[in-house]
Amino acid sequence: MATVLHAQAQQPITWDPVVALSQRVADSSVYVTKVVPDGQGNLYVAGSIAGRVHLGSTTLESTRNYYGSYTGDIFVGKYSLSTGRYLWATSTGGNGGESARELVVVGNSIYLAGTTRAPAATTARLTFGATTYTTTAGFCLFVAKLTDQGSRAAWQWGKVGVNDYLSDLVGLGVNGTSVYLAGDLSGTMKWDTKTAKSNQALAYNADDLLVVKITDAGSTATVAWAQCIGSATYENADAFAMSGNNLYFAGDYFNTSTIGGTPLPNTGTGTSTDAFVIKLTDTGPAVAPVWVQHLGGTGTDVVRALALNGSTLYLGGNTGSRRLALGPGLALAARDTARGANTPFLARLTDAGPSSSFQWAAAVPGAGDTAVEQLLRAGGQLYVGGSFSGDSVTLGRTVLRNRNPLNTDLYALRLEETPTGATPVWAGRLGSTSYDFLYSLLLLNDRLYVQAYNTAATTIGATAVPAGTSYLAAAVPQTPLATTGATTLPGTRVHLYPNPAHAAATLALAGLPARATHVQLTLLDATGRTVGRHRLGTAGGPLPLAGLAPGLYGVRLTAQDAQGRTLGELPAQRVSVW
Repeated sequence: MATVLHAQAQQPITWDPVVALSQRVADSSVYVTKVVPDGQGNLYVAGSIAGRVHLGSTTLESTRNYYGSYTGDIFVGKYSLSTGRYLWATSTGGNGGESARELVVVGNSIYLAGTTRAPAATTARLTFGATTYTTTAGFCLFVAKLTDQGSRAAWQWGKVGVNDYLSDLVGLGVNGTSVYLAGDLSGTMKWDTKTAKSNQALAYNADDLLVVKITDAGSTATVAWAQCIGSATYENADAFAMSGNNLYFAGDYFNTSTIGGTPLPNTGTGTSTDAFVIKLTDTGPAVAPVWVQHLGGTGTDVVRALALNGSTLYLGGNTGSRRLALGPGLALAARDTARGANTPFLARLTDAGPSSSFQWAAAVPGAGDTAVEQLLRAGGQLYVGGSFSGDSVTLGRTVLRNRNPLNTDLYALRLEETPTGATPVWAGRLGSTSYDFLYSLLLLNDRLYVQAYNTAATTIGATAVPAGTSYLAAAVPQTPLATTGATTLPGTRVHLYPNPAHAAATLALAGLPARATHVQLTLLDATGRTVGRHRLGTAGGPLPLAGLAPGLYGVRLTAQDAQGRTLGELPAQRVSVW
């Protein structure tokens, strides 16, 4: 069913807290590209460093190249939300340029994947533990494993795909001892004794989908297979999702194509692209296509984000077509049919095993040039993140104004799913006057956090964010559960875990003023009625939840001095009780 997402009155939001994961200092920098919560108040963080940097009590220094200049090295760290410091950090690299872009954590095993490239017309080295690889001036990929050993991390193994031309990375997944790298490839890539080669009928940029399977044996690993999927033209990978041994790609292609044995049309002209979604299954010795869905019109169409929830796959993308066909029998009209504008859209697809079908597709209501880049499905809600350009955009009924129309700002949008689409609940803007980059969306303590990077100094909510900062910003809707009625104390931090919780949860507090002696906790139900009061120390403590009916509850935290005078409030929390 094609529909337009319904616009309704939307909640205003604030951004609080804003957590700085790194800042640029002098000629050194730390770029955080991926964040994974551990469920215990900490974050696993991955990205790249350049120069000499300090993370917690650890000093890291990146490798220098042939000319004596610092290059980018891979870094991984563990960050405590309660203390605002890194518990440990480690790095590795070589004399090329490396960056970690994907991160998966299973128990104390940390898997990461990224890119590396030697300077033009040279080779470079890349080291993981005791193993050193030689890389080329082509775009190479890597997969590595570390283990969290409490106060430090230890490198276990690394594998490198050495390439002679172009490649890109879109995802990483782990299923038991099977580790999957997902991307695309133009050229020939060697993974130890395994080789993947794209179909290069075109003179250049003839990408195919790339899937690599690595078998983890603890402190060692072997490459099981490396495989390309595509035709002799161009198939680009844009998004990836995984469940068990089922792998899902979204991508786009020029001209007509054959993907997984399925011919795909293209009704566009010139360099316009159509989009596709494909399901692959690991059969053991190889990966096999199961089904393919086509999305296309007369303009440029792309699916940039996937979110998997059981057998339901959510798609987010943009269409430049006035009419976008999604599989057989479903079509979506552009938001502005007079202009054939770049319309952001969402769709829901059900995987029935050997086949699939679309349930609905919908344009995001509003106006303006908005790109869908990230998609998250959690707690019955859909969260969308991306960038927008121009003076302003409208999402639902919320107008977001760009701080500099010559560059892009970022947005986050929450929607509530209905049987035929989804309804916008709130939307918020963040960014600077220069370029901003949104890397991921994640849910912590029932709040949406946007992971991003700014190139110019800015203010997000009430927090000043220096230029060159990798940060997390929490979107806080102004609902009865979040309303405090008093001034929020600057610099205070709250972490509530586990969430959802049953009989009890724990609150970790930090950053309270010195004159605070305790914190008064008020527990509210969904109507705003008080259902409990507790007194906590300034470092936090337990939150009893026994006897409460399942549902969502608000947590109001008021800092007081020894005489019981209110000093201000800490960031409000919400806890889901089951």
